[in-house]
Amino acid sequence: RHRGWYCVPRLSRRRDIMSIALGVLATLVLVAYRPVAAQSPSCPCLQTASWPILGTDPISSASCNRVLVGGEVHCYPSTYGLGSCAKHDENREPHCDGSSPASYCAEPWCYVDPVTCRGSTKRFAESTILIDGESKAYYSYDTCGGDVSKWNDMVVNSLLNGKTLRAAVAIPYYYPDHYIEDAAGEPIKSAASYAPADLPAGAKVKGLWIDFYNKMAQQANFTLDWRPVSGGSKGAHSSSFTACAQDVADGIVDLCIGDYWTTEERLSMTTFTTGTLTDTFSVLHRKQVNEPATFSSKLAMAGAPFSIELWMTCLAVCVATGVCYNTLRVGYKEYLPKISHKEMSSGQKTMAWLKGSAAYTFGAFLEFTSQDVQAGYDAKGNPVPNRAYELNLVKMAWSLFCMFTLLFYTASLTARLVQDDGGKIGITTLDECQQFKCKVCVPGVMMNTMKRLYKDRILYYASSSSTNVFRDLEKGECDLGLMIERRFNTMWSSGEYKLDAACGFEIGEAVMPIGCSQPVRQEYSAAISYWAKKVADKDYFLGSLIEDTYMPSPPCPNAEVIDLSAKSLGVDAFFAPLIIYLILIFCALTSRLFFTKRKHKRSFRMPRSFRMPFSFSIKRRKSVANPPTSIEVPPSSNGQAQMAADELPPVPERVRA
Repeated sequence: RHRGWYCVPRLSRRRDIMSIALGVLATLVLVAYRPVAAQSPSCPCLQTASWPILGTDPISSASCNRVLVGGEVHCYPSTYGLGSCAKHDENREPHCDGSSPASYCAEPWCYVDPVTCRGSTKRFAESTILIDGESKAYYSYDTCGGDVSKWNDMVVNSLLNGKTLRAAVAIPYYYPDHYIEDAAGEPIKSAASYAPADLPAGAKVKGLWIDFYNKMAQQANFTLDWRPVSGGSKGAHSSSFTACAQDVADGIVDLCIGDYWTTEERLSMTTFTTGTLTDTFSVLHRKQVNEPATFSSKLAMAGAPFSIELWMTCLAVCVATGVCYNTLRVGYKEYLPKISHKEMSSGQKTMAWLKGSAAYTFGAFLEFTSQDVQAGYDAKGNPVPNRAYELNLVKMAWSLFCMFTLLFYTASLTARLVQDDGGKIGITTLDECQQFKCKVCVPGVMMNTMKRLYKDRILYYASSSSTNVFRDLEKGECDLGLMIERRFNTMWSSGEYKLDAACGFEIGEAVMPIGCSQPVRQEYSAAISYWAKKVADKDYFLGSLIEDTYMPSPPCPNAEVIDLSAKSLGVDAFFAPLIIYLILIFCALTSRLFFTKRKHKRSFRMPRSFRMPFSFSIKRRKSVANPPTSIEVPPSSNGQAQMAADELPPVPERVRA
């Protein structure tokens, strides 16, 4: 009994312990195998594999999926990625079985049917790790709420992790992009001091792009083994950069490091990384400079404000004014011969009219140069209008034209003097180059692109490289150059040119952008592109290398550029003054013709009894030696009549002769 009494509690305790153990075990099993997240109904997980499972576990001899992860083949269970959303990679080698598993190990995912998920909003992708899956296996982190970027990071990192890449540079003396040093530790910058033996396998290369890729190698855990570009590729291509891309295509090297433009020829050879930066070809032109003024240039400056056409127009207006003076003042009568009107020939009349017009034209020129258009004055010196108001209109037109001419000439001359003092500059844009069809230095690899854009509207000069564009422009081979700004900065930062020589040129308008990438074998393209973008953007690493360390802009003195037009004024600039002049002249001549015609008409219709006084009046005025055309001026104190101030000065005897 006592024994039985003791057995009951002992049995109860055993049952309690067993229940607790089973509960804990069941909890662990449920936690380990329960779905992490509910799958999306629009893109459900596969329950069975749609690909053959051909692997065999060497320990259990069970069927398994052959999976390529981390560069090695592993055997995962046949249920791997199937059934439901779960952490299918948890505790699996090679990245999730250690004490520090990768971040993707805790992300849920599953394999899905691409046909079903194609209409869903959930993203899915083809699996690249199942050896037997070919193109039949697709996975999705999105349908399970997982983060696919962590898996992608692992895939990219594993492609380069621990690898040694065969790298090459097109030109080992291309300072500061990539170069090697001589025995004294100085950078080799020219082909004259370089020999192919200077870059054997394992040589140490330095430079802008070398620093950039060393930073990438440090973060992605890979190493670079430097190789020279093969002689066969160099012989097949005129550009060493294209030759290096050919080596990548032929499998001689894994990638070429440097500043490679993605031209059509190179893209047809091999794959390239995504653009790490974008270069922009810009116009390189001579900077405005102050030229010493010569004696001839000083003389030419007097006529520079007006164009030849405008000067001829001003001369024509002056002649027209003289002709109007001659016509309205009847000044040509002074040049008629002292014979009767019937005895005069038409040639004598024409010659008299021409002499009168020439004399009055000279008088108009004197008025123009003195800026004093003569007006009539009374005995007290007050200006009064001329009795022949047609003459007043001519004088008004001529006065306004003289005023406008003086103002325009003064303004244009002042602008030219200021512009000339600020500096002289030639063609600076491709639009101006097309107008004059100038010659442009273009790098050889960009020649086809430029000809496709500008055709035969400009002339071309093929420079062997981008650096030689500056040299050819300096030699005078062309009027403009097509160059990248940071390559232009290299001309003085490398010590090849003095600062004064570099500051004699400047970068102008942007012409066209071009991607800058590196040729790389296809299996490394995604990984290199990923790390290049990541390192370039972090703390502006690549930009600071270019702008601060290797290719700073030349510290040229800032010159104040005055943007004033130095073009000579044309006839169109005088449109308003010419219109005013022509309107007033037209009114004067029309008025004279109208009243003359009306006067003759009245004279024809007068009765005979009234013709004698009128005739006598005409004869009396004809008897006057110099008929006045202005208001009569009272006689002076000495009894002699003053000459009308509105008339031109009498023509000297020698001029009349």
